[in-house]
Amino acid sequence: MALGFSVAGVLVETFGSGWAIGIDAATYAFAALCFALLRVPPLPAPVRESMLVGLRSGAAEVFRHAWLWILIAQALVYHLFFGGAQGVLGPIVVKRGYGEAAWGWALGALMVGFIVGGVVTLRFRPRRSLFAGTVMLALTALFPLALALQPTLPLLLAGAFAHGFGLEIFSVFWDLSIQQNVDPSKLARVYSFDALGSFVMRPLGLAVTGVIAEATGYSAWLLVIAAAMFGSVLLALLVPSVRRLERRPA
Repeated sequence: MALGFSVAGVLVETFGSGWAIGIDAATYAFAALCFALLRVPPLPAPVRESMLVGLRSGAAEVFRHAWLWILIAQALVYHLFFGGAQGVLGPIVVKRGYGEAAWGWALGALMVGFIVGGVVTLRFRPRRSLFAGTVMLALTALFPLALALQPTLPLLLAGAFAHGFGLEIFSVFWDLSIQQNVDPSKLARVYSFDALGSFVMRPLGLAVTGVIAEATGYSAWLLVIAAAMFGSVLLALLVPSVRRLERRPA
């Protein structure tokens, strides 16, 4: 993905957006062919239950853990604000300031941050891993902050890298906390609520970002986005169970 984002920026700069999207479509066609060639043995049908029963069971498990529903709520805020920064304002601001290829480099730097963060978690195993991961999540505010301030390109790439680095460390410790503390029979339901919290607000953020940014100014709204992301993390850290939940030893 890090390579793909960077190559995409070069393709847009060299051939234009239309050809870049056309090449992207061709890779999907190739992937579809690969999937069609897979041969997987059939699985037994699961026991059926109504959707409402599953929703009620999953919600009960989520609200049984304060740290769980608090951080899902934080994800609602995060995606409401950052979705617009990444999907709407970021490409415009970076294109105006640094050229079309720079947005690809910025997303590539973000993905390199993901990779490095994942490697770090192989050795970094704090006792209060959820607390450590939530603190690192505050680094994600540096990317919209860099977009707002429009520093030199290396500093913009550093902000993107810090975003990916912090988010990946949080994601690993978040998943670890869920795996260790949620009833295994409820994991799929809890992850469904987690995914819902991550993406349900994103369409709204994408829809309103352009209108708000035009009224307030792009840099001003990006500063608000950075403040909202950082502030939501600080609020989550006020919850005792987020700070005190301990990782179980291997």
